[in-house]
Amino acid sequence: MDKNVSGDQISNDSRFPEVHNIARFTPESYQHKIFIDHVIISIQSLFRNYLKSKTLIEASLLNITKSKCENTKCLNERNCTQWNSSGAYFGTELDITEVTPNLYLGSIHDAENIKLLREKNINFVVQLLENENECARLPLITYYFIEIKDNGSENLLEKLKGALDFIDESHKARGNVLVHCRAGLSRSPSIIIAYMIIKFGYNEYTALKALRRMRPGVNPNNGFKKQLKKFRKANNLPF
Repeated sequence: MDKNVSGDQISNDSRFPEVHNIARFTPESYQHKIFIDHVIISIQSLFRNYLKSKTLIEASLLNITKSKCENTKCLNERNCTQWNSSGAYFGTELDITEVTPNLYLGSIHDAENIKLLREKNINFVVQLLENENECARLPLITYYFIEIKDNGSENLLEKLKGALDFIDESHKARGNVLVHCRAGLSRSPSIIIAYMIIKFGYNEYTALKALRRMRPGVNPNNGFKKQLKKFRKANNLPF
């Protein structure tokens, strides 16, 4: 290229179509462009490093949280996010569930919440726990304790009659009843399902489906489900 050719001549010269309609560059403007390009590249590099660091930090936090949940026996479901043995998910504790106007289903936290029990006028409580000391007992409440694990090999059938009789007697006394276990997802729902089979003529499947609409996550273990089927047949109720 002729060193004496000016920028205006280049932009108007048909030999250089690629520079038509492009603003004329001076040495100063060219240096300015190089500087801006350098700044943009630096910013992009910083942003990529930020994203990489952010991803590594989030992955580390996830591993720490997962490790804590897997290696620590969680006695308080309110603060834990995992799957229980029956396959039901819990992380945020469910609110107490009103099954009928005088029958409630809930967790151990509901049973220990005296303000909640007073609001619901609950003065009778059925407890399904591994031992009687798991849950604090409150004054002016009548308790019926059932020692049972959330395990399919447990004999649920032999415990149903006593629980259902207690609920009936409580209702005759015009009392409201709370049935609870630890999370309110397997053991205590099994009692509620048996109650629905007897009182409403449901089979075990429709009772479970109806209860899940009221309390998502309800899922008695497979052993309890089989025993509820036997319970329905033993009471000569249709499928």
